[in-house]
Amino acid sequence: MCVVGAVSLSDNRDYATLPNLQPAAAPSIWDHTRLGPQTTEPWLRAFAQIYSHLVLDETDVVDVAALETDQLTAAEKALLIFSQRAREALVAEAGQEKAREEVALDFFKERETEFVDAAGEEARLPWEVLHVAEVALEVGFIRVVRSAPRRKC
Repeated sequence: MCVVGAVSLSDNRDYATLPNLQPAAAPSIWDHTRLGPQTTEPWLRAFAQIYSHLVLDETDVVDVAALETDQLTAAEKALLIFSQRAREALVAEAGQEKAREEVALDFFKERETEFVDAAGEEARLPWEVLHVAEVALEVGFIRVVRSAPRRKC
């Protein structure tokens, strides 16, 4: 109950009385409204590896073949492979700046091609097309974070 001035207000809605018109064998409302596959522990481990490859200096390069990637989308798999290649380029010897640039350039060219192809396919769902762009934007954001000056605490 909430008291506003001299008037007391209360919420008398009873959600238990709302009818559930879904057939018992039908997917739930959550299944109908989910955009993309449900995230699971292997997905989380893959993304933790992606971010550790791209953001942390101390991280060793981990072979992405050891991770379960069957629940990742094609764009997410490409991001995982890019993170491994980018990490290998970051730990490469000095004087190989061109190789570092080529890794990033190749990734963005592949994402551009994938986005154009996805946008042209009528069978692709809108969220799938946006997901391709989102992954590319995520790499751009990670590059900004990575290149920002770091403060010591």
